[in-house]
Amino acid sequence: MRKWLFRICISLVIFLLLDINFILLYKLYYQNKIYHGVKIGNLALGGLTRADAFKKISQEISLIYGNGATFTYHGATLKIPIFKKEEGLPFVKPSKGVTFHITKTIDQGFVDITIGNNFAGISDQQFSLISNFLNSNINIYKLLVDGYDIKPVYEMNDQAIANQLKEYFHARAVLPENAKLVVSFVDKKPIVAISPEILGSSIEVKAAFNQLKFNLQNFTNDNIVIASTKTVPEILSKDAVLALEQAQGIMSIVPITLNITGTTTKKSLDSKTLSQFLEFKKIDNNITIGLTSKFKDDYLMQLSRKIKVESQDAVLKVVDDKVVAFGFAKPGLELDIDSSFNVVASEVIQKRNRMVNLTTKIIQPRVTDSLINDFGIKEIIGVGKSNFNGSPKNRRHNIALGAKTVNGIIIKPGDTFSLVEKLGDIEEKTGYLSELVIKGDRTIPEFGGGLCQIGTTIFRATLDSGLPVMERKNHSFRVIYYEPAGVDATIYNPRPDYKFKNDTGNNILIQTKIIGSNLFFEFWGTKDGRTIEQIKPKVYNIVKPLPVKIIETIDLPPGQKKCVEKATNGADAEFDYTVTYKDGKIVTKKFKSHYKPWRAICLVGKKIASEVSAEEISPESANRQLKVQ
Repeated sequence: MRKWLFRICISLVIFLLLDINFILLYKLYYQNKIYHGVKIGNLALGGLTRADAFKKISQEISLIYGNGATFTYHGATLKIPIFKKEEGLPFVKPSKGVTFHITKTIDQGFVDITIGNNFAGISDQQFSLISNFLNSNINIYKLLVDGYDIKPVYEMNDQAIANQLKEYFHARAVLPENAKLVVSFVDKKPIVAISPEILGSSIEVKAAFNQLKFNLQNFTNDNIVIASTKTVPEILSKDAVLALEQAQGIMSIVPITLNITGTTTKKSLDSKTLSQFLEFKKIDNNITIGLTSKFKDDYLMQLSRKIKVESQDAVLKVVDDKVVAFGFAKPGLELDIDSSFNVVASEVIQKRNRMVNLTTKIIQPRVTDSLINDFGIKEIIGVGKSNFNGSPKNRRHNIALGAKTVNGIIIKPGDTFSLVEKLGDIEEKTGYLSELVIKGDRTIPEFGGGLCQIGTTIFRATLDSGLPVMERKNHSFRVIYYEPAGVDATIYNPRPDYKFKNDTGNNILIQTKIIGSNLFFEFWGTKDGRTIEQIKPKVYNIVKPLPVKIIETIDLPPGQKKCVEKATNGADAEFDYTVTYKDGKIVTKKFKSHYKPWRAICLVGKKIASEVSAEEISPESANRQLKVQ
């Protein structure tokens, strides 16, 4: 018995010594190396130093994940980039994809094999020695038999990857489609029906994430097939039966008359047009008929563009005491699209009214009239008008140029306006053309002929405004353009001139415009309460003209007649004019005009002039021959 017991003890001692030697040699061999059996997935790391392990893992990452992680869905492929931390460089968190942290992964490879369990009844110091020794042996043998799997350390930008998956595969997913309202026409009669819904599919991003993490943890790069799930649309055909009946009722009341508030515009909404903008809508779990967004974005937007009236900003631009741009502010008008959309939805879709008033809104100008009012220019205080129908081309040109020259002039309070001064030089170099003018007892061609139309019209504007006339002379004889007689004014540089005074206490702005053959002068300022009374001119002392004057000329073929002056009767004209001021002051003036009789003058070819008597050319005949000047 003792002998047997002795042999057992000897055997245990020998085994223990061998075990100690093995453990010591094992630890000595793997000093600064990764223990045998440590691996990442199928990648064995046993016996490698840190540098060797880093190199091997780095090579393996490049080999396995060189092209990134692969995702496929319905035949489409997307690769998410896989990065690795390079040795000696700081770790950078991935902006997209995955980044491996090789150093931290290797740290897990150097496992602690001395960790054990507490043995009851043994002191802490004894426990520490015995526990470390026993557990070291046990863990080393476990490594030899079972090995030890470590997990790679990595960081992944979940949101960036999810965004890439959704953006890339979204087009290949099938979106669900609601049941639709369909309107067809048979013999122009609308027929409503339901187009069935279509089921959709969506990608399972979460499952794809889990598969990617599994691949990374096991150091594999298996293809990740993205699964999809069926998605059901919001509106099903079986739930839209009552809404279909509603659509039938709506289509029965067309056409719809749309009145644009604030305008005279009316728009008819026929059945074919309305049917394009009807759809099923789900409101509080009930399916009903509503208007599509296209009714607002397309139909109402287009209608708004047609009826829109742009606002006009107040404009008053003064250069060298002359207004070169003028206009009062005017509000604009446009369709209130959102409000009109709601009105149609309520009145047509819900109440089924055939008449709808679309709402509009005022567009306020950005620059208001205060800019102009600062100059005391608020309203028209007087207008003058004359007609120059029948004027030749050159005369029309001169009238337009003269009107443009004085347009925009501001007359300051207390100033006297001189028309001759404001017109300036009337010459060819200033743009005027040659035309007939009255000079003494003759009409001769000169530059600026026709400018008396300016003088006459501004005289009439002065009278209409109640302003004091400081200087005015009538024409030597009556001219058809300036009828009725007595309200004309002639000008010629330097005399006669036409002048009036601004006694309103505010600025006066002259605005001219030509409409057809009518010339208008508008005086803009601020009314001060004065009123005017102008009696219609009285024409008297009619004097017949002398017989036609014949002048021989070699500028015409022999015997050919050409009349160059038109015969007019002489006469006197006068009218009374009264201005009553706000303070009660009354000023009365009598405007008198004297017109000479004007004989017709005709030219006749010289050689046979002796055969032509004055009696053969009557004043009436001469007037018919004479072109209107």
